[in-house]
Amino acid sequence: GEGLEFKKWGFIVNALPVINPNDTQIVDTQFQIELSGPIKGEDSVDIETWQLQNEVLTVMGKWKVISRKPGKVSVRITIDKN
Repeated sequence: GEGLEFKKWGFIVNALPVINPNDTQIVDTQFQIELSGPIKGEDSVDIETWQLQNEVLTVMGKWKVISRKPGKVSVRITIDKN
């Protein structure tokens, strides 16, 4: 028969930042990012998922673009002093 299928959508971000012990302004970070959401399908609304796994070096407190397509993803690593 025919029926509905419900799919979860949203985003998941995992980050593992490691501060360089020789230069505390440099951060080596591993990322796992997953974004999913509704898009217009042929006869209905479909769910599309985009995933990224990457490792980047950043400067503490500065923005870094880690992906430009299909969407722009930027990160900034800071330390919360509270």
